[in-house]
Amino acid sequence: MASGSLRQTLTLTGILARSEFKLRYAGSFLGFFWSVAKPLALFGILYFAFDYVLKFGSGVDRYPLQLLLAIVLWTFFAETTLASTSVLVARADMIRKISFPRIVLPLSVGGTAILAMLFNLSAVLVICIVGGVYPTWSWLWLPLLVIQLIVFTIGVSLMLAALFVRFRDIGQIWDLGAQMLFYATPIIYPVSLVPVHLQTLVLSNPLAQIIQDARLVVIDPATGTGREDFSVLVQLIPYGLTVLMFGLGLYVFNRAADRVAEFV
Repeated sequence: MASGSLRQTLTLTGILARSEFKLRYAGSFLGFFWSVAKPLALFGILYFAFDYVLKFGSGVDRYPLQLLLAIVLWTFFAETTLASTSVLVARADMIRKISFPRIVLPLSVGGTAILAMLFNLSAVLVICIVGGVYPTWSWLWLPLLVIQLIVFTIGVSLMLAALFVRFRDIGQIWDLGAQMLFYATPIIYPVSLVPVHLQTLVLSNPLAQIIQDARLVVIDPATGTGREDFSVLVQLIPYGLTVLMFGLGLYVFNRAADRVAEFV
């Protein structure tokens, strides 16, 4: 992609993302704070069910903070991928009438979600400080993990958006798949509860790696990544899958982009 074309794509993405962000909360009494209220509500429900009732957090240091951080990161991934799935079909009129890079549409969905995630992460860091977890140099690793999460999420989003245009069942399939992935990722439970023979599989998931690493660098170094006993090659799997998913999503989307107008 030429630098001029890339600049145009990023500019259009920024304009659409800001517009969608404003429209999402227009006329709402709480406005932007709904972006905080939703993960907090999910946190409250999960904390009550899995810590207060089922005691999943028993023995886990600062379990509420670890759960809240994981929910914020997961919410970004889930909301972005679910919204991106149907974005091309939802913008069918715009696609038919205006010539522009189609990739702008799913990217703008991600841009809107990034703004909300950054605000929520800032709130989590403030809550951590209030809760007695003070900033250390390890916090500087968090932006890199956020970038990895964004790259992986964009890759999945591009793939889903391209497939949905031809196969509308993808929306229902991914809705179910995202729910299954939520419980397959150590969000509400510690990695130590996962059977040893399944830990390699679970922690090969980039989302699991990102969440575990974020807990490690922000909240409690004693948390560990859960991958300490793995070989270097196995530890690199989630990073490789992140790059692979981004490249594959970009490839599939670009192949489908030229014919999007025929199917929407």
